[in-house]
Amino acid sequence: MDEEYRQYRIDQAHEWLSKVRRIVECEKSMRVAADTQYELADGLRGLDYSRVQVTVSPTPDAIPDAVIAHEEAGDSLSAIADNARERIEQALNALSKMEDPVEANVLTMHYIEFRKWEQVCHETGYTMDGMAKLRKRALSNAYDIMPHEERDPQYKAL
Repeated sequence: MDEEYRQYRIDQAHEWLSKVRRIVECEKSMRVAADTQYELADGLRGLDYSRVQVTVSPTPDAIPDAVIAHEEAGDSLSAIADNARERIEQALNALSKMEDPVEANVLTMHYIEFRKWEQVCHETGYTMDGMAKLRKRALSNAYDIMPHEERDPQYKAL
């Protein structure tokens, strides 16, 4: 394998895992937003019909409509978060198929668990130079297990 093709593999795997990293972040924020919508729906109170306050309400369906709107927004956000979780699980499953568990572990730590490379070095006992070499090798090998739809369909051959 020549250096240009090796760099191509590294770039492709890095792009895929960077996308997964953004999806992890998105999934967390979507879960929080969905929970907020559900809480808003739960926090709305009904009308107190035990005493007459007005003869006719100008918007008698305002509260039920608001509850439904918040629940629908929560359901939509939950669906987006569920889809993101499936993509994350797909990436974790692919990384688990790597031949070298150390390579899979450092990629998981950085791209999915949001640890900085310095922290990964500290936790694994590698120096920064050693981690840079391991990272390149791991990304090159991750190309073999990444989903085909994530690959650039046309490699520019010589």
